[in-house]
Amino acid sequence: LRGRVVVHEVDVTAAQVQVGHRIHGTAMASLVAHGDLRTSSDPLPSRIAVIPVLTGGGAVEGMPAGKLAIGVIYRALQALVRERQSETSALSRVVVVNHSICDTYAPFVRASSPWACLIDHFSHSNRLLFIVSAGNIKAPIPIKGLSSAQELIDMNPQERDALVIDSLRESSGTRGLLCPAETLNGLSIGALHFDDSPEGPDTEIDPFLDIEMISLGSALGLGLNRSVKPDLVESGGRGALSVSVNSDGAVQVHPSPSSEMGHKVARPGLTGESNRYGLSMGTSDAAALTTRSAVQIATMLEEVFQQDGERWSDKPTRAVMLKALLVHGARWGSVGELFFNLIKDPDNHHHRVSEKDQTSRFVGFGKPDSDRVLGGTKNRITLLADDQIKHEDRHVFRLPVPSHMLKSRDLRTVTITLAWTSPVHVSSVDYRAVTLKLVDGDGQQKFWQGVDRGAIQAQPVQFTMERGTIAHLQLSGDTLWRYGKATDAQLEIAVQAMAKHESMKHIQVPYALAITLE
Repeated sequence: LRGRVVVHEVDVTAAQVQVGHRIHGTAMASLVAHGDLRTSSDPLPSRIAVIPVLTGGGAVEGMPAGKLAIGVIYRALQALVRERQSETSALSRVVVVNHSICDTYAPFVRASSPWACLIDHFSHSNRLLFIVSAGNIKAPIPIKGLSSAQELIDMNPQERDALVIDSLRESSGTRGLLCPAETLNGLSIGALHFDDSPEGPDTEIDPFLDIEMISLGSALGLGLNRSVKPDLVESGGRGALSVSVNSDGAVQVHPSPSSEMGHKVARPGLTGESNRYGLSMGTSDAAALTTRSAVQIATMLEEVFQQDGERWSDKPTRAVMLKALLVHGARWGSVGELFFNLIKDPDNHHHRVSEKDQTSRFVGFGKPDSDRVLGGTKNRITLLADDQIKHEDRHVFRLPVPSHMLKSRDLRTVTITLAWTSPVHVSSVDYRAVTLKLVDGDGQQKFWQGVDRGAIQAQPVQFTMERGTIAHLQLSGDTLWRYGKATDAQLEIAVQAMAKHESMKHIQVPYALAITLE
């Protein structure tokens, strides 16, 4: 990390925390800068600005004694905003804020917490993208139908995996987000049980040996007003399966750190050595890796805008561009499909909305794939629009359809992602003061010929998406595109705004629209 980190002290100084206790921040900086050190990823070209907020000395790192956590975060964000106003400051170009911290004593319950309100306010007012960890749930998961812990340990691995996954699904209602992961304007990140580490030792049980799965400790959604949360899931490192019996004799499991599995990260030695490594796992890791992807996309955008003589970092829409592009490459993948098939009732098609909402609690919009955003192919092109919009405005974008998508029955896919930030009204039931909606050129949601909105099951329900600040649609079809002339074929996609409060009708809301034709 030498030469890659700039530390700006506010509430917590170096004198307050021994080097050997600076574990969490060092691990997160390591993951943002390098990714998992077991891989051969190139380090980020830009430095990481760190404002320390944790102190050591106890069993775990925590906020400074005698200070409210929200006050520490507030002063850190004030310092960040103040430093950004100086061109010479190392913090002047900060757009992405990695927030791998949650309140373990404050689970999200219905209303937005003051901590999440703080993040939402700074996000919209200062054009920042907050990437927040969903939270790690330490409560064990009960396993029904077993008489002893040894019975689970001795099971066939595939049968044990299926039983643990089903038990996780059944206990999902007690494993909700930890504040401030319900943030409306930020991205909340859940953890996948996945990394590049070797198999664990024979003395440990890998709970999901040959499949990519949600981490047993990852907090689950939904979010505020039953919106999609967590927004994304990313690699959170693998842990071992611990099996125990509670006071009532019931078998239960929970994840525990492994001696060999997990992300390899920089870690200070007990006496302050600066050349040591350790293993890490959890939603904090997933948020840090998502932050790394955001910076890689930002680097690409800086190069693209520079070609046109613009500075991407000066644009008021820069944060929502990153937000849209991070989600744009996301798919439910095998994890989402597994949960959807586990939840769905094959004999009752009327419950599909509920089943997809339940799946979204685990995977959100899915796992991001920045390669789909960072590069195109011969059959795929991604377009990006950005602007600001206010109440009752509708911005219409008209895109010519490539000739290869016309008069053909080849399967074609159109992916569209709209992301924005909204001012918040904390004293109203309509907390999200401005909402945007994806419509066609006529203000409806019929969209266009040749693709079917319902053809792809593996995505959240549109009504659920519209409760947040992201809409992410995957549309697919193979019907003929019927137009008189090929030159008349175009997609019309519109962004429509509506303010929920009279005082918000004049406010300009930044948004970004990403569209991939494939």
